[in-house]
Amino acid sequence: MNNIFVKSIILLAVCVPVFVHAGPIMRSGESISVDASQVLKGDFYGFAPTVTISGSAENDVFIGGGTVTINAPVAEDLTVVGGVVQVHGDVGDDLRIVGGEVTLAKAVKGDVVVVGGTLTILSTGSIEGDVLFMGGSLVVEGAVKGGVHANAETVRINSEIGGDVSLWVKTTFTAGDNANVLGNVQYESATEIIRAQDATIVGTVRRVETVQEVSLTVFKQLILNVVLMFFAVLTVYLTLRKYVEHVAGISMRAPGVSGLLGLGVFILLPFVSMLLLVSVLGSPIGVILFALYIILCIFAVLGASILCGVYIQKLLTKKTNISLGTVTLGLVSFCLLLFVPVIGWFIIFGLIMIVLGGLSTALYQSIRS
Repeated sequence: MNNIFVKSIILLAVCVPVFVHAGPIMRSGESISVDASQVLKGDFYGFAPTVTISGSAENDVFIGGGTVTINAPVAEDLTVVGGVVQVHGDVGDDLRIVGGEVTLAKAVKGDVVVVGGTLTILSTGSIEGDVLFMGGSLVVEGAVKGGVHANAETVRINSEIGGDVSLWVKTTFTAGDNANVLGNVQYESATEIIRAQDATIVGTVRRVETVQEVSLTVFKQLILNVVLMFFAVLTVYLTLRKYVEHVAGISMRAPGVSGLLGLGVFILLPFVSMLLLVSVLGSPIGVILFALYIILCIFAVLGASILCGVYIQKLLTKKTNISLGTVTLGLVSFCLLLFVPVIGWFIIFGLIMIVLGGLSTALYQSIRS
């Protein structure tokens, strides 16, 4: 990364004691390729239009790119944001993907969580945990030891499923000849299940009346929160576009200074507010300051996702303009950072502090003028 402050965040995060064998590995550029002779010994972070990983990874892997291909085993979690994502290597723990076209061809020891256009689990693939999908088309040809839970346009199951199947299907739900569901099947669809002659369902099959009856509460709540945050960020961007660009410009020009200022505001403003609240004369000012602090923090969180998109866009295209694409990219990346242990939360906190500093500077400039 070209930005000094982002480099500092990464450097500090590496210094935080975590239980891994090596420090994080960061790569970016026009394309990233890790050949079969290489072994990634620390957590790997890669951001490029084209990413190909053919060398094995001993820890977590986090990828952002247009076309992402994983040809080697990943010992722990694999997290990907991409357009076309192909996983041809075993995954030792959970697999999380936000993508357009996702193909899984190998074994996953944990859960598979995918939000995207299509998810195809080939017959060579297998899942030891659950499959959670939200998007267009879901095709399951490989064995799943856990359950399958989805909100999709179409669903086709043509393999052994060890747990329950709970679905919301807009058009077609098909159980193929090789389908062998050991648990119960519960679904909502405009049409009845298309069940092949040799398809086997050991448990009960029930078509429910409402979406709420499908047991996807946690997964749907997560998606709902993301959607609500997206609309909140989008509303702020569309209604206060010039101000958002102004604050982003301040934050980008001097991120280190903005970050320190934001940290000072984050720590000192509530302390000052509390002091004023306990005094008789200063209590009205204390209330105003505390309300201002809450508002600044809310806008800082929303703005942090936009700033995240600006940084990634700058990394990939060298552009710093803010568009709807930037907002979407930032929000998706911001949400995925929540799943990244230690470093992800550290980066999120850093982005929030930078935006909080930028907001404080912009507010001071407005009052002064």
